[in-house]
Amino acid sequence: MNETCIRMYCESEGRCHGIVLVFFNKEQKERVLSKADELAHRHRVAPDISIRKMNKYGEVFIEFYDDYHKEGGCFFEDLVETLGAKLCDCEELL
Repeated sequence: MNETCIRMYCESEGRCHGIVLVFFNKEQKERVLSKADELAHRHRVAPDISIRKMNKYGEVFIEFYDDYHKEGGCFFEDLVETLGAKLCDCEELL
């Protein structure tokens, strides 16, 4: 697996939409959090953000609950484009 890029996978259930950005080092984690904060202010949204550290990598969960107006869509598109994140299969991470 290429650990020089930020990987991602998407989650959606009902009105809850989110992405999980996978990082492999502290610099990637800080970049994800910084860009998420910057774009949240620009889009005037307040996603829920949480972090989970695994053995060889970590995950930043960014979610919108009860996203009736689909505000998360543009935020997610800009975040993924800005980070250059690559979509991956969850099984690739195991």
